[in-house]
Amino acid sequence: MRILYATQFPLEAATTSRFLNLAREMVRLGDRATLLVTHDDKWAGREYTIPLRREAEGVSIAYWPRFRQTSFLRIPSSLSWLYSAWEHTKDSDIVHLAKTIPTSAISVHLARSIERKPLVVELDDWDAIGGFGSKSKNPLISKLALTALEEWIPRHSDLITVVSKTLYERVLDMGVEKERILYLPIGVDPRQFSPKISGRRVRNELKLGSCPTIIYVGVILREGVEWKILLRAMAEVTRKVRNAKLLVVGYGPAIPEMKNFARELKLERSVLFVGGQPHSRIPSYLAAADVAIHILGDQYMIDRARCSTKVIEYMAMGKPIVATSLGEVYEALKDSAGILVEGQSPEDYAEAVRRVLEDKSLQQRLGKNARGRVEERYDSRLLARILRRAYRSLL
Repeated sequence: MRILYATQFPLEAATTSRFLNLAREMVRLGDRATLLVTHDDKWAGREYTIPLRREAEGVSIAYWPRFRQTSFLRIPSSLSWLYSAWEHTKDSDIVHLAKTIPTSAISVHLARSIERKPLVVELDDWDAIGGFGSKSKNPLISKLALTALEEWIPRHSDLITVVSKTLYERVLDMGVEKERILYLPIGVDPRQFSPKISGRRVRNELKLGSCPTIIYVGVILREGVEWKILLRAMAEVTRKVRNAKLLVVGYGPAIPEMKNFARELKLERSVLFVGGQPHSRIPSYLAAADVAIHILGDQYMIDRARCSTKVIEYMAMGKPIVATSLGEVYEALKDSAGILVEGQSPEDYAEAVRRVLEDKSLQQRLGKNARGRVEERYDSRLLARILRRAYRSLL
């Protein structure tokens, strides 16, 4: 079976990492997989360079043509994307599209229609109005167009994969038959993210010593309130837990604002900003921490709809987790796989973190339960087999 995975994001994006994990497993199962991505060596303000790769563990990596935003070049750029989609689609048996971002979605849909190939569409969050579209400052006409596309493309595909139960219900409400919807949460390779990995080197590099350490991994956006709650919670933690440190492993446009806010809260010595890190280094940073934290807003559907990659990676590392009791995070951590916090009170998050830091037996119990749940439910190898059966049913 020849599978084309198409995404409008570069290699280090969470959406693309998900596809790359699935593609690797398909190759291990004897199929051929190609990943069609964009290339942006400093995507989203990352401090490190994203390499231009052509292959990864048997997966062929191809790149969309560079898209030109200049008005008079948009039409030829769009045509070059359509040609690229057609060229790769004609050599595939199945096409799996990540998200309904206009340029890639329209190109892939037209190409698969020309070649009459089955189309699978992945929804890993909700980008339209009601989701990220409500957060963005794009013109209303753009938001309406994206909303229409995000509903039209899935209805005209052969199968929709969704990463959360919220998205499953949303797609049902769009009129799609449940037989064409596959709930496939975010997976992780438990060999790459393992409690056996040592964090000693990172602790030595950062001079953490025996300091109780909390970690947050993610993109820091101006639209989000999560990082402000995180820092306020950390201010509370430092009052109760001596020498506590917070590692912020992240990048994004709001990093300068976050650093300024940390100074306002007098957290300069308690919060360590280590910047964005290549995905291959994330396990060693997680291994260096005692507790992982994940905070969600609850204003938009996107917060309930997405299945957070970082939470599944925290779990695979056997880390005790403090997180917002919302959406797919709740599904992942319920029944003693983590500490779930209702609402957005910094004091509540701080108390949960303090409780875990001061109770070694609780840390071990939560970490063991989280790792066990990954092995049962979020192992990318198991999820790939489920998806592969779905692919074969379309041929």
